[in-house]
Amino acid sequence: MRYSRLVLPGLAALLFAGSASGAPGDLDLTFDGDGKVITDMGSGYDFAHGVALQDDGKIVAAGSCGGPSPAPYDFCLARYNPDGSLDTSFDSDGKVYTGVGASTSDEARAVSLQGDGKILAAGYCEAGGGSDFCLARYNPDGSLDTGFDGDGRVITDMGGAVNYADGVALQSDGKIVVAGFCGPDPGPVQDFCLARYNSDGSLDTAFDGDGKVITDWEYIMGSAQGIAIQADGKVVAAGSCGAVGGPYDFCLARYNPDGSLDTSFDVDGKVTTDIGGGSDFAHGVALQGDGKIIAAGNCSLSGDDDVCLARYLPDGRMDTSFGGDGTVTTDIGVRDRAMAVALQGGWGDWKIVVAGYCTNTDVDFCLARYEDDPDWDGDGVPNPGDNCPLWPNPTQTAPPWGVIPGDPDCDGFSDGDEGTIGTHPEDPCADNTSDDAWPSDFDMNKVVNISDVFYLLPPYFGRSVPPTSARRDLAPDGVINISDVFKVLPPYFGASCT
Repeated sequence: MRYSRLVLPGLAALLFAGSASGAPGDLDLTFDGDGKVITDMGSGYDFAHGVALQDDGKIVAAGSCGGPSPAPYDFCLARYNPDGSLDTSFDSDGKVYTGVGASTSDEARAVSLQGDGKILAAGYCEAGGGSDFCLARYNPDGSLDTGFDGDGRVITDMGGAVNYADGVALQSDGKIVVAGFCGPDPGPVQDFCLARYNSDGSLDTAFDGDGKVITDWEYIMGSAQGIAIQADGKVVAAGSCGAVGGPYDFCLARYNPDGSLDTSFDVDGKVTTDIGGGSDFAHGVALQGDGKIIAAGNCSLSGDDDVCLARYLPDGRMDTSFGGDGTVTTDIGVRDRAMAVALQGGWGDWKIVVAGYCTNTDVDFCLARYEDDPDWDGDGVPNPGDNCPLWPNPTQTAPPWGVIPGDPDCDGFSDGDEGTIGTHPEDPCADNTSDDAWPSDFDMNKVVNISDVFYLLPPYFGRSVPPTSARRDLAPDGVINISDVFKVLPPYFGASCT
């Protein structure tokens, strides 16, 4: 029997967004005709564990394929066009296989996209009864990037016999942070383990001296599953910790940019949360623009597993405005697990989306969406002003982008700043006037012309924001449409400066 799972819970969260003819939550029938894609990666078993969405709408899934045991498994990636077909510009058939180490099993557990279009996959490689952190970086065409440690592959021994990477995140400076767990073998001891790499694949020695951080939870077992980078460069890792055999709790740690624990986060940089009284496991983490942290996973309640979320204030305390005590549990089936969490943004309408699986008579994809109304601008009143979908700029570099005080047009700059630098965050024609032409100058060549129109045409035209960059939503109304095109036509078209 062959299992092909290259449409996975995280990907499902992207595809259930509805279509032009369907209601929100319906399968998008423009995606391979029925909203679902199954891809045979070759002989054996195929598992997808991570997914990322390119700005052009293409979808990258990463995991492992091979087997059955003892046959080896390799890193496997597939890239799909927005309509669900395999993208043949990616290694000629839309699929890539990579043996990272001289091992019996290489498994990609997470994937992330760089700003230059390169694709980074992270996971582990097994060899000689142990395992190591493993990374591979690919060019946009699917070839290995030889600028990444010489052959596109990096293997890191974290110091234990067993080292598993489960999450990866990119810093704004191009550095790569990987999180997982490590420990001896045999032996039950596991710790949070993080590694940070320079963009060339070398370990970043500015991160705890050797590029590696191991965090002991004063429990026997600890495992980081999710990772996120704050705008100030601090690293948030989320997972679980507890005694052998349980019970386990949600466990979060926050690190300073140098790898030291951030003592402004619950005094010692670490937070544990018992949600259901049984075993609680955090698998995903997301950051709000107001600094709050959301962890999602599963917890045991009366012998049943339910989806569980916890929200924390920036200092690590529970956010009691969320569910009354900072936690929310949702019973979907008999055994429910949230494996990923994301924030869905819209004008005056922010949501928290979790994706995973649940068990009834069989195992199914499960998604849940929760209301959220954060007061991101700190004026004490949750309102549409808190929900500006901004584009990256010098003051806010990672989604979801919050707003700053005195910024009614939501471009990331206060009115005072705009009196000097103009209304575009990167205005090349700063002229101390409120000139509205320059948001339309996408290619930054100091003139609004036909080349700027192409920034709004397919594959972007008709797509919602997010996942399409809000930089293109000039209207703005949450979708790339004809209203945005008008912002490039007269009186803006032809406007220039020297």
